[in-house]
Amino acid sequence: MASNSGIAAQGTRDWALDSASLELFQRNGLAVLSRVLAANIRTAFHEDVLDGLRIYARSSVARDPSDKLIYTLVFLESLFVKNDSESLQDNIAHRIAFLLRSQREERRTIISQIKAAYALRSAFLHHGRGLEDMQALRAFMRIAFDVMFALIANVDRFKSTSEFHAAIDDERLS
Repeated sequence: MASNSGIAAQGTRDWALDSASLELFQRNGLAVLSRVLAANIRTAFHEDVLDGLRIYARSSVARDPSDKLIYTLVFLESLFVKNDSESLQDNIAHRIAFLLRSQREERRTIISQIKAAYALRSAFLHHGRGLEDMQALRAFMRIAFDVMFALIANVDRFKSTSEFHAAIDDERLS
């Protein structure tokens, strides 16, 4: 399947999925997401994941890379931050690294890439600079895409976001 990263505003307007790609997406999350959306009764974690995915979906239609970055960070913050007093960068980066990878070096890479995304965010929000490091943004957006599928794959495993945080934090301490 040919792909466009979706980060830059240019590109084609058409996105064609062949049957193999569609089957892969179906098997790796769309079937679960469809079932959760159709459910009459949902857990708090179901609702939080769905709310986060609605925010994340905005990044896919945003034309400006800085808007894509902001929507994606809000998506991640909505699901990976415990409370208002918790530091964002470290906790989000570590929780995502432990959710996605088991190898120490891979986790370090993810942590570094998420912190690079926060540096881009800071340059934009606090200093009015446009996003210049598109490679860092692409790496971060790939992580967010992987997080989306990991959340969908685990949506039935937890009743609440607090339970989700506890499981990841327990893994960090093991």
